[in-house]
Amino acid sequence: MAKVLITTLGTGRKIDDRNYETVKYFFQNKEETYETSFISHALSNHLKVDKIFMIGTTKSMWEEVYRYFSRADRNPEKIDIWLKLSDKIGDRNSPSTLEEDDLAVVQETIDDYLKSINPEATGGSLCKLIAYGKNPQEILGNFNIFMDFQKEIQPGDEIYLDITHGFRSIPFFMYLMIDFIQTLRKDENIN
Repeated sequence: MAKVLITTLGTGRKIDDRNYETVKYFFQNKEETYETSFISHALSNHLKVDKIFMIGTTKSMWEEVYRYFSRADRNPEKIDIWLKLSDKIGDRNSPSTLEEDDLAVVQETIDDYLKSINPEATGGSLCKLIAYGKNPQEILGNFNIFMDFQKEIQPGDEIYLDITHGFRSIPFFMYLMIDFIQTLRKDENIN
């Protein structure tokens, strides 16, 4: 049985290039607080998840996820990867050349981080690019991505759904998909 966090990644507010704002997160009946720019960091620490399924568009802040979880700002060797991701994503006014294969290094970084806070973490994090859902083809593509996620969910897994930074209707769509998957696999005790 694994704990899986499904979360979204946005583009952030334009406050300082492409940095998320640092926020204090706290959880009911817990004294510990988490001061971080990523809710996925706070949730993964609080819940001790085994893996994270992260979805976002080609303009989402993938380079910042890599920088944050790899501590690239403290490791010159990792700065090059951060810069390559940044270049592929581009700025708000230029087209992105980011492809899903580019996110493999982000997945590995997330797994390394999760294992550093919970040595028993199974790993297997996934980062997926979704469309904005502006037409039926994009919606169907997003549907297929969630159906691919469900192939990675094992009987008895605990699923945590974070809708904090979802774009437009995507959090609602995520909730419906998780409910659909749970209904499809009702005999498998997926919580």
